[in-house]
Amino acid sequence: MLEKLAAAWNVPEIRKRIQYVALIFFVYVLALHVPAAGVNHAAVEKLIASGTLFGVLDTFSGGALKKFSVIAMGIMPYINASIIFQLLTVAIPQLQAIQKEGESGRKIISRYTRYASVVLAFVQAFGLYSMFVRGGAIQSGVGNMLTTIITLTAGTMFLLWLGERITEHGIGNGISQLIFVGIVISIPQQIITTFKLLQENAVS
Repeated sequence: MLEKLAAAWNVPEIRKRIQYVALIFFVYVLALHVPAAGVNHAAVEKLIASGTLFGVLDTFSGGALKKFSVIAMGIMPYINASIIFQLLTVAIPQLQAIQKEGESGRKIISRYTRYASVVLAFVQAFGLYSMFVRGGAIQSGVGNMLTTIITLTAGTMFLLWLGERITEHGIGNGISQLIFVGIVISIPQQIITTFKLLQENAVS
C-alpha cells in the first residue's frame, strides 16, 4: 500500500494533482472558520447541542453549522438537488432522453442540478434563519434575513465550485471528497462530546 502511494507520488502529474487537492482542502478549512455576520454564536452552540437534527447537519458540514460560518450549510443543497434529479430522470421521459445523449446530456443535467442547488440553498438558508431566530441566535429583520440567506447560499455555491475544481484538476470526485473531509474534521469534536456525555451520565 505504502509502496504504491510512494510510486504514485513520484509521478509528477499525480503529485501535482494531489498537491492541488491538498490546497483546496486548506481553503475549505479556512472557510470553515470564517463566521457569518449578525449571529450570536454562543446561542448557536446551545441550539446545536440541544437538537439531534442540528447535530447531524453539523457533522456533515464539518462543524461549520456550530460555528455558523459562511459555509454552515455545507454541500447539502447540492446533494438534495442531485437526489431530486436522479428521481426526476426516472419519472420524466424528457429528462431520460437528455441523459441518454451522452456527455452533452450529462452536462445539461448537471447544469439543471446546479440551478436547483441555488434554489434549495435559498430555501434551506431561510429555514435555518427562521429556526435560529426562534432560538435567539439571530435577530429578526429583513436586513439580517437577506444577509444570512445570501451568505449561506454563496457559501454553498463556493463549496460546489471547490468540488468541481477538485474533480477537474485533482483526483476523484470533488464533492464526495469535501463531504469526507467535513466528516473527518468533525470526528475529534464528536469524540470529545461523547466523552463529556459519558462523564455526565457517570456522575448522575
